[in-house]
Amino acid sequence: MQTQLIPVLLSRDSRIIDEFTLICSITHVELVVLTQLGPLPRHCTHVFVDPSFNDKHGEELITRTGATISIVHIGEPTLQVWQCATAYKAAHVFSLPSARTLITELLTPVSTAKATTIACVSPVGGSGTTVTAAALAARLSRTSESVVLVDCDEKHSGLDIVLGAESQPGARWEDILASSSSYRGSDVVSALPRAGTLPFLSSRAPFHTCDTVDVVNSIRQQSDFVVLDFGTTRIHEALSEMVDWTCIIVPSTVRAVAMAKSFLEQLPKTKRGLVVRTVPGTSLPALTIAEKLEVPLLTNVPTDSRIVEQIEQGCGPAAITLGSFSRAISHLADHVSYRDEVSVRAA
Repeated sequence: MQTQLIPVLLSRDSRIIDEFTLICSITHVELVVLTQLGPLPRHCTHVFVDPSFNDKHGEELITRTGATISIVHIGEPTLQVWQCATAYKAAHVFSLPSARTLITELLTPVSTAKATTIACVSPVGGSGTTVTAAALAARLSRTSESVVLVDCDEKHSGLDIVLGAESQPGARWEDILASSSSYRGSDVVSALPRAGTLPFLSSRAPFHTCDTVDVVNSIRQQSDFVVLDFGTTRIHEALSEMVDWTCIIVPSTVRAVAMAKSFLEQLPKTKRGLVVRTVPGTSLPALTIAEKLEVPLLTNVPTDSRIVEQIEQGCGPAAITLGSFSRAISHLADHVSYRDEVSVRAA
């Protein structure tokens, strides 16, 4: 979420009005222009006063708003400018057009909260990383209105298929990366396809995660949770800085555990949690794997052929109601919903 900026400009000078119109078009902030003194918008955050406005009754009205007051003028400051700044107890005096950049920075919304970002990754292919990521996002969306699922798997992109949403209209990675426009978070999210009510960003063509950093960061600004499905793709350094939780999906086989040991060294130094996918015929308990890897156990996901059958039927993970699988995903969602550390435990 972002702080809401409500700037008010008091001016009759068309040059100043044009400057502020340009600035607010860049920052995507709605500007209120008053050419004569009147009621100011409630909760206005910034008031910009042109000294030539010269309304003696405005000082008390404007200072009473509690907004940040700035004096704006064209060219070099004059005595009238400084007198006006003193009268209004102004925080800033801006000379246009030279102060355009400073005003733009002042009117750029600042993020007050960023999404909890969860990366799902695995040392071996076929671990069910995409199914786990999709099911986790679907589960989180039950209690949060703003969850986005993002495909970051360069090698085996299959999010559309897992969600049963191949025919859903909306922008994929190739559309967004090919666009010349600068996407803001809300623009991206509104353009995405939906699996039910869950927005997702998938790919139908090869891409590089190093190109996705700005888009993912924009999505984070507008969301409560972002789930990133990396598969076996290495997490790009710039993306790793955004990650709050790294969920490592490891099948309960000796080979997978051995590969996970070296794989862990490549992962971001954020909170890590282990998701063990139980493979029939193996005897490695989930808790033992967690202790060997020295990673907290978040949950133990069963292998069930009915999950594959339901996905092949186009149902998507949200429709899977198998008891053991649903409970495992609920455990995982409970953990990543909080930023507290967890300890190794049996799920």
